[in-house]
Amino acid sequence: MKTFGWIRLITFVGMVSSLIMGCSKDNSSTTSGSSWSVVGNLDVNGVSDMYADKSGNLYAVGLFTDISGKHYVAKWDGSTWSTVGNLNVNDAIFSICGDSNGNLYIGGAFTDNNGKHYVAKWNGTSWTNIGSYDGNITINTMCMAGGILYAGGATDVYSWDGSGWAKLDMTNWDHWVNVLTADANGHLYVGGGAFTAGTGGAVAMWNGGGWTYIGDLN
Repeated sequence: MKTFGWIRLITFVGMVSSLIMGCSKDNSSTTSGSSWSVVGNLDVNGVSDMYADKSGNLYAVGLFTDISGKHYVAKWDGSTWSTVGNLNVNDAIFSICGDSNGNLYIGGAFTDNNGKHYVAKWNGTSWTNIGSYDGNITINTMCMAGGILYAGGATDVYSWDGSGWAKLDMTNWDHWVNVLTADANGHLYVGGGAFTAGTGGAVAMWNGGGWTYIGDLN
């Protein structure tokens, strides 16, 4: 793990696998600052991402399924775990985030009836398919920055403004896209691993028209 000011970078085998900004990723545990404790009785395998909303609810997604074999979003309200809505996706959920209006967004390996990957949105009542820019790419990571939803996968990052998808210019980004995150000022960051294993990971910040490298991690 390396620290650059306010941002912690977790690296593994030459790649950036997580950018932590105030929320732990992987496993449903919390820390008091001195020790870890289990959050509720969520008994699942393969938690890939978590999101905490402004009301204090915690959401977890991953490889896990319910007893009928359906993938779902788990919600912790401070006392119990529950399932969020009647989600119907056919594969693992890799990422979850939310906006200031309380909507949730998930992405992953799941596809629609045409075999295209997409982002699903929860509006508090139902799940809907909001599509994606490129349905051929598995969505590894998502985050909100400046009121815009960003989704990343393979070597690309896409933005959703509420009505349509656009692809960010990735000309000067020569790494895989493993994780996206944003700071309190709405700056978007990407972290990923080099195409050649063992040659280092990298982190870059989106400047509105391209990526500015924070540096390579070797």
